[in-house]
Amino acid sequence: MKKYLITVLLALSFATGRGIFPKEIHHWHGVETLALVHQEGVPESIEAWTVEIARRFPNAFVLFSHGGDDKGVWRCYAEPGSKMRGKTVQEVADILHAKYPDRIIVLIMCNPGHARISTPNVYYALDSVWFETDRSADATERARAVPEFVGNIFEFVTGR
Repeated sequence: MKKYLITVLLALSFATGRGIFPKEIHHWHGVETLALVHQEGVPESIEAWTVEIARRFPNAFVLFSHGGDDKGVWRCYAEPGSKMRGKTVQEVADILHAKYPDRIIVLIMCNPGHARISTPNVYYALDSVWFETDRSADATERARAVPEFVGNIFEFVTGR
């Protein structure tokens, strides 16, 4: 269950109906964010992750969504109605890279199957992503809950 627990993550808020990209992208700490996760504690987590991401990539575009493993395929589980819902994360990465070819893109979504993608300049975790960042979470709580989950932007990898 622990591997498939879906925490807060990068979501494509593409449910607004105008093409793939929504009307509203938020700018926090110099980083553009797009989120489709609506549950308790999400705004605080997004802000904490945005601060964390800005440490490594101060001009990144960040996508928060749920992610999961579907028979060995890493999929984006964005909110219902999103045009990205159910797409493979590779497809999502390719779409974002085409939209922002000169930007670093960070995907904050669980990757319980440890999948890899090949899109350049797209950074992601090789495991599930902790709701809190390592810097914002209580260390004891974090160690007890899910020690293998990623909570540090410097643990993220890229396809190229």
